[in-house]
Amino acid sequence: MNKHLWLIGYRGSGKSSVARRLAQRLDCSSIDTDDLIEQIAGRSIAEIFAESGEPVFRDFESQAVVQAAEMPTQVIASGGGAILREEN
Repeated sequence: MNKHLWLIGYRGSGKSSVARRLAQRLDCSSIDTDDLIEQIAGRSIAEIFAESGEPVFRDFESQAVVQAAEMPTQVIASGGGAILREEN
């Protein structure tokens, strides 16, 4: 099982910046689940919300959480709402 350091917090609170700095200090990589969401969806988060709404975004977010958890050990900056779903 891979071990990760998950950062959670309100949007815009600096999770992504802190994840990059922590990863450097811990000599590992970092990832932002928002980046994974955009890769999975093939469009920006703003486009997802505008075209499909929040429920679809949250589905993509759940996929991104699973994908990040399956990666090698890293620091993960999760989206501010990732904790809204128990499975995440």
